[in-house]
Amino acid sequence: MMILIACVDDRMGMMFHHRRVSQDKAVYEDILNMCQKRNLYMEKYSYKLFLDFATVIIHVADNMRGIQPDEYFFAENPITIDENIIEKIVLYHWNRRYPADQYFPINLEKWSLVGREDFIGKSHEKITKEIWEK
Repeated sequence: MMILIACVDDRMGMMFHHRRVSQDKAVYEDILNMCQKRNLYMEKYSYKLFLDFATVIIHVADNMRGIQPDEYFFAENPITIDENIIEKIVLYHWNRRYPADQYFPINLEKWSLVGREDFIGKSHEKITKEIWEK
């Protein structure tokens, strides 16, 4: 079971017309700090966001298959998410409403919120990081 990382708006939107709804360098820096000494996987679409300040080895993957326990997968496209192999979810909330046509596919009512913190982003006044476990 692996760890999913995703970013959502106030309505759990992730993408609009096949593009991310938002981005913030502070989120990517936090992700890299969290993933120290562990593998971080992501789609090719997301990889370019991390190139300038990557401090961990990033693997490009089309989906979550083959990711080992305690490894991370950063998903911007909800179709890559497979709830059956996830043990933990790290959600970053933009705390704004953006246009979206693709949404976070996991019903969090089945999960337990075990951590929450707010921080200031580079382009967002407030970003909320939540950690969910089964």
